[in-house]
Amino acid sequence: MGKNMRKFLNTRGGSAAHALSVLVLAFVLDSSMARAWESRGHHVICESAVFLVENQELQKFLRERIQTMVHLCNIPDSYWRSLGSEVSQIGSPTHYIYPEVIGTPIRDFPLDFAKLREQYEGAPDPSRPGPRFASLAKELGTLWWRADQFVRRATESARTAAAAKAPSRKEEEQQAELPFNQAVYEMTVNMGLLGHFVGDGSMPFHSTADLDGYAQNHGGIHKFYETTVVNAEDEKLTADVVARARQLMAEIDHPAKKPKKKTQRNAKAEKYAAKMPEVQFLRLPTPLEKMRALSAISADDIATVLQNDPTTGKSSVKLENGKDTEYPAPRTLSPKAVANYRPIIVEHLARSAALLAQFWDLVFTQGGNPKLSEYKYWQFPFKPEFVPPDYIPGESVAGEQRAGEQKNPTH
Repeated sequence: MGKNMRKFLNTRGGSAAHALSVLVLAFVLDSSMARAWESRGHHVICESAVFLVENQELQKFLRERIQTMVHLCNIPDSYWRSLGSEVSQIGSPTHYIYPEVIGTPIRDFPLDFAKLREQYEGAPDPSRPGPRFASLAKELGTLWWRADQFVRRATESARTAAAAKAPSRKEEEQQAELPFNQAVYEMTVNMGLLGHFVGDGSMPFHSTADLDGYAQNHGGIHKFYETTVVNAEDEKLTADVVARARQLMAEIDHPAKKPKKKTQRNAKAEKYAAKMPEVQFLRLPTPLEKMRALSAISADDIATVLQNDPTTGKSSVKLENGKDTEYPAPRTLSPKAVANYRPIIVEHLARSAALLAQFWDLVFTQGGNPKLSEYKYWQFPFKPEFVPPDYIPGESVAGEQRAGEQKNPTH
């Protein structure tokens, strides 16, 4: 048993269920894993979302920039991870949510992060039940709030673009300092970065503290599922994801049986939606509610993922030289295993693609429908600056200072 595990078991105490959640948390603290879907999964999600956007002007704009969007969707797991340990310490918790930390089911989880910090962050307080942490963000994760941040950022850039004057002369089209060009560029970058975190929401092991399956003897399942299996899927994966996402989006209002009266139709839609929890995340009103619901249904699928895990033995954790050493479960990737996983992988990727398309449409409409057809600026966002969380006091300023050292003036 490693130092982190002993520390938590000795200081938290409580019921067997609580001890299990503590045990799971110890594995998290001993692991640097915080990625989801790796590059191909995020690529598929963001490419698929382009074809699911409803606004035709926006879809045309994105179709012309598919390479840009899939590149941006992978930036948080690629370029940003190269910026050093201080940036990683700020950025890593934005990729996950571990509800076991405070023992609240995902569907009941509060969405006011400031109040969560007030309740669970700081020195032990006898007047406040539950655990206390030096940094709630690092222990709990902030995936939902991170996605919401990029929705807000993209929407604000869209509003700026809608209010700005488009280029009126040929020479203005490539001027980086032109307010219209700047705003549309920033909108595009934020929309692409948003795609990464929406993708993280559908990966089941980013919504549980048992992020790599060791608590259930399936150690090593995280990378096997999100990378090995996804990379083994054939070239039709994107088409299958688009098709399934369209089915999910069509179920939002269940148009198959249309009553005569609008009020009656709404009532039937509500009744149907209650029986179809897999589309509830698309029906909820706010980005935070949608992301929470996406995490909830994704976490529900953990049992299915583990049932299909082609293991030939159990994983283990052994104390060696004073620290825990993880030994993943032995498993073999076979055509049968790939085929067994295909439906659930398509489902997970399709959920994120559908929600991302919703968010992109939301950004465009709430941003005032900027005239994207007037945007001719060609600059490619090779290395977007790291964006620190704006919902954690202190992190924003520190992150901006560190990210500023990596600033790329040519985008």
